[in-house]
Amino acid sequence: EKNPDAPTIPGDPSMVLASMGNYIFDAQVLRDSVTSDSESEGSSHDIGGDLIPALVASGDAQVYDYADNKVPGESHADGHYWRDVGTLDSYFEASMDLVAPVPRFNLYNSQWPIFTQGLTEPPAKLSDAPNSPTRVSNCILSSGAIIGGASVSDSVLSRGVHIMEQANVDQSVLMEGVVIEPGARLRRCIVDKNVRIPAGFAIGIDGAADAARFHVSTGGVVAVPKNYTID
Repeated sequence: EKNPDAPTIPGDPSMVLASMGNYIFDAQVLRDSVTSDSESEGSSHDIGGDLIPALVASGDAQVYDYADNKVPGESHADGHYWRDVGTLDSYFEASMDLVAPVPRFNLYNSQWPIFTQGLTEPPAKLSDAPNSPTRVSNCILSSGAIIGGASVSDSVLSRGVHIMEQANVDQSVLMEGVVIEPGARLRRCIVDKNVRIPAGFAIGIDGAADAARFHVSTGGVVAVPKNYTID
């Protein structure tokens, strides 16, 4: 599980077997398993290392083949989508999957809707500023987002994000309430809630400057924490 050097499937070196770690229990079976495991002195009391093997040995466990999963309305491009988002880089890549021209993870399948919290908010708004037209490509714009005279590409904008004139945002994930002031530049960033990026400030452009102030992932994604103040 999560082994970067995992052995490949015979005959197909591009594929490996992976544990997705999704377990569904009958409530009584789970109670009985946990109780029995708690009384075992040799157990490490781990769900994957102890409980599941015990249920397999007793014949009570079954496996579901995800490759056989059929979602109504899915296409060949977005079928059987799965990605581990346990790291900053994998979360970033999953976000980029959403905004691809042909999305690897498709939110727009009306036959298989994804339900989320519903709030009464204004729609997203795009407007030009004097001498600064708005350019947007390959983006998801949530309700209440405003882009005024900025350039935004390959990005996910959460509720209430405001990007002002002559700012440039590329390959970034902006959480709720983020404000990008005029002329700021962002590239390969994840900016958490309620952060204001000052006018002319750059993130994701100078690696040394980013590392001195923010956390930078092994893949070069810059993370700006929630409520962070940039002086």
